[in-house]
Amino acid sequence: MNAPSVLVVGAGPTGLITALTLAVNGVRCRIIDRRALYATSSRALGCQPRSMEVLAALGVVDGLLRRSEPLGVSVIMRGTTELAEVTWIPPDAPFPYTYVFRQPVLEEILRQKLAELGIEVEWSTEFVDLDDQRAAALSDGRRVAARWIVGCDGARSRVREAAGIAFEGGSTGEVHYLADLSFRPNHEISSPTIWLAPDGPLMLMPLPGGPSEWRIFVDVTKERDLLQEPTRKSLQALLDRRALGPGRVAIDALHWASTYRTSLRLARDYRNGTVFLAGDAAHVFPPYGGQGMNTGIQDAFNLGWKLAHVIQGKSSSALLDTYQAERRPVAVDTIRQVDQRRRLFAIRNPLGRRLRDLALQIFMRSTRAKRAGSYATSELGISYHGRSWLCVDDGPSARPRAGDRAPDGPLGNRRLFEVLHPTRFTLLVFADGDVASAIARELPPDVAVVNVNRATEPGQALTKRYNAGRGALVLVRPDGHIGFRGGSGSHLALTSFLRKIYG
Repeated sequence: MNAPSVLVVGAGPTGLITALTLAVNGVRCRIIDRRALYATSSRALGCQPRSMEVLAALGVVDGLLRRSEPLGVSVIMRGTTELAEVTWIPPDAPFPYTYVFRQPVLEEILRQKLAELGIEVEWSTEFVDLDDQRAAALSDGRRVAARWIVGCDGARSRVREAAGIAFEGGSTGEVHYLADLSFRPNHEISSPTIWLAPDGPLMLMPLPGGPSEWRIFVDVTKERDLLQEPTRKSLQALLDRRALGPGRVAIDALHWASTYRTSLRLARDYRNGTVFLAGDAAHVFPPYGGQGMNTGIQDAFNLGWKLAHVIQGKSSSALLDTYQAERRPVAVDTIRQVDQRRRLFAIRNPLGRRLRDLALQIFMRSTRAKRAGSYATSELGISYHGRSWLCVDDGPSARPRAGDRAPDGPLGNRRLFEVLHPTRFTLLVFADGDVASAIARELPPDVAVVNVNRATEPGQALTKRYNAGRGALVLVRPDGHIGFRGGSGSHLALTSFLRKIYG
């Protein structure tokens, strides 16, 4: 087999998205996994709105929507007392909810798409080290001399270890049970619910497949010295003690369970030479808020198009420096937010618990708070503004800024997101007449140019959404973030920006 341009290690969601982003961009890769076959159970449960946009850009979201359920409301409880009902207020986006599905469903859809593009996962193929020539050494003695290696091989990443990248942080000291189970039909809950019990939180999440299918995540740190593998009996005892009381929620069947010890860790670097890290290989944190898989998906999408540009000779390798500059701060912010939520839910002091519960009751009555919480969870507000040279504002500041997600909107009989594509930059020219044609002649041939004016957008909703004055120029990157924003006098600055990318 010929040496691939990229070797992707790990066939979970992050590795599959990395491979698919490369493949959509016309770059073949190899993707290997040490497991004999794909998993049928998982920890991750769904995607936030921004990750759904990524999946739509890669052409796989429709199949996922058919096998997922949107979340609309969740409940915070103390025993039988409701502390707060957390209503999701949908942001203005094509996919305005958190969509719940089992991780194997997403992986199956991604593998099928890769197979259509001629790429199959190589199972039972284990990366063990890097040799003296920086080639990948496999457990069966073979070596793969790939130009680039992307480690998507989880928290115990062999790629990270071989690259000599420190994994900073440590254990939270907390232990959890994680399980998928069925309740008897007369159970009394219908929405995602968390109980803030004295011994630690217990969370229940409904799963697609019927009203009796649920995921449980329960803090058992207090019992860690007595722990055995979770059983139907032990999980029922925890439900009786921490939730609504004995017999109120009865387990009918236990399908899968594991013990989960949480950590807060972050790779010191996301790159060492020709080796990159993404997903859990780069960052791990407890699943408070459902950000883990989503962060990995967006790591992969950010890195994939940049690698493709470099491999195809469109850009110099300096483009790859922006991966860590943009994505590592996202993980720093996410870890901080998750840890704050973890500490809040895990308060054991009686006075501290009462104050927390009172604050939740007051705070979650506010529509503004619910809207802000929904938007933060959606990850639509993640921005690379000011984090790399790939985000440039030329002229007076206006939102959305360079580095922000490019919002969707109507464009004639289409939507803007139908025009954007992960293989190219797209320049939006907010000007009357056919100014776009003149500008296009000055740009690299694979930059798409779109005129946005009264003829192409009669209602001007997109113009308003971009706060675009006459002559505004907005360059959207392949990953859907704004790379450059300027005004009618920014043509030279735009040309200079693109020259830095295309050389």
